[in-house]
Amino acid sequence: MNDQLAPEFIRHLTDSQPWLRAFVRVLLPVAGDVDEVVQRVNVVLWQKADRFQPGTNFRAWAAQVARLESLAYCRERKNDRHAFSVELVQSLAENAERQLAASEEMRVALRTCLKDLRATHRELIKDRYAEDGSVNDIADRTGRTPDAVSAMLYRIKKTLLKCIRGRLALDRGGAHD
Repeated sequence: MNDQLAPEFIRHLTDSQPWLRAFVRVLLPVAGDVDEVVQRVNVVLWQKADRFQPGTNFRAWAAQVARLESLAYCRERKNDRHAFSVELVQSLAENAERQLAASEEMRVALRTCLKDLRATHRELIKDRYAEDGSVNDIADRTGRTPDAVSAMLYRIKKTLLKCIRGRLALDRGGAHD
């Protein structure tokens, strides 16, 4: 693996573990099977790390590997009454990948819309959705009332939602309000 690629790949692989486990869990009914397949997926991703292109959608790539490994696992266990059929896993994977694509589109739109916000509004959103962020703490720190902070957050979220919907409509070739 390229030394410059390694840190980015490792970050993507590490950050994607909860998502990857959830994705495979959609495809397989038994928790132990999920553990086995996630391990297999991680091995394959690591073995093919040199094929990863920085700037591309790591999760989409990982989803393809997870789909293939889940299907292979089901084929191996086709006589196990607890295993899903290959056809069902294929259908579940297609649905999960569509949801992943939509989720990724929304994430990209959100990032873009957040960048378009005024810096003060972006900071307010960041503070509120930080792990220990609360309206009361923000109000104390900014000298506003909690109601004023809540109202401002509501307006900012409304602006973000409108922006996201507009971006998604543009990306899909449609018009937006």
